[in-house]
Parts: sequence; C-alpha cells; structure tokens
Amino acid sequence: YTHTGKVDITDEEFTFITDFVATAYLKDGYASLSDIPLGEIAERNYELSLTAIHNAAFTIVLADKYDKRGKIIIRKGDILDALSIMKEHCRSLEKCSLRDLLDFERELTGETHRWIPMEAGYAIMIRADEDTFLAEKYVRFNVHERDNVLDQFVEGKYLPLRSITNFSVFPDCGQAWNLFLLESYCRRFSERYCFEVLAVNSK
Repeated sequence: YTHTGKVDITDEEFTFITDFVATAYLKDGYASLSDIPLGEIAERNYELSLTAIHNAAFTIVLADKYDKRGKIIIRKGDILDALSIMKEHCRSLEKCSLRDLLDFERELTGETHRWIPMEAGYAIMIRADEDTFLAEKYVRFNVHERDNVLDQFVEGKYLPLRSITNFSVFPDCGQAWNLFLLESYCRRFSERYCFEVLAVNSK
C-alpha cells in the first residue's frame, strides 16, 4: 500500500491516460486497467508493483468519472456487462483456446467466472474440440443432412450426448466430428434438435 500523494504522475501522462480511456470507451464501451498507458510512471515509482501503479493511476486520474470492476473501467452509473464484452471479443477471433477465453475474462474482471467465457464462446464461436474454439467460417454445416443423421440416433424425445460414439456417418463439415463439435451444432445450428444442460461447463 502507498499513499496516492506519493505517486508521481505528470500532467502530460494525466492527459494521455484520460484521452486513452475516453477513446477506448467510445470504441468498446469499456477500457481495461491493464491497457492504460503508463508512460514513465513505473520507472519513476520503481519501488511500487505494477498493480499498485495501475490502481494509483486509476485513483488519481480516472476515479472522478469512472468506476472500476476488477480490471474493467466503466463510466460512473454504467452497468458492467462482461458477457457482452466477451462476445464482442469472440467476434474478433479466428481461433482461440479455452484457456485463452478464461484468461481474457480474468484480465477483464480480475476474477474467474467460468460460465462467462464459456457462454460467450458457445454463443459466437464453434467448439471444435476440448480446447479449441473456431470462427464459424471454418465449419460448414449442412443442417438438413446432419439432422437426418441425428434422426438415426434419437429414437425417443431425447438422447444423452455421450450416447453418440460413432461419427463416421456424419457428413464432412471441415472439422473432425466429436462430442464438442456436435454440442456446438445442436446448440445453434440444428433445426430439429437442441442441447440442454443445467449449467454451461467445459466438459
């Protein structure tokens, strides 16, 4: 801990941080505490940790107009919507790992809420395997053909996903079929089937 009065921030750095956050807010609807430009603040306050310097910069420069939720900076009075931010992040990606999504959410909020990155990943991308999410353009789903294949497996009103163990009858989609890919298909693309689960999970 240190008193903010002992942290040296120049007028130029003050203005640079203010402008950076305002620009980021207009573009994305938030700014990340980790991204604010520190100039030479860290060098001049070398005895402090980077976390302490970030927090001091927020308190000195931004606290009058902004709130901090974890590492997300939002305008006072705004409501943090980490899920929407995660979805927008996913739209910008071609490919990422599950760990990438979890790390990005931790970077944003300073905490780990596994359901937020998982929900965002499933809503925007396609889970190709246990660890990989892909942009939609990398998977080609012929919905009619795939639903017809599922008809061969589902004899009643439902079927546990893990009951499907043979993927050789599934038409090519550009990726190797597995339970994770099938789950993504049923979640968002099938016209006759859906995937139901009590809570989003990584398994």
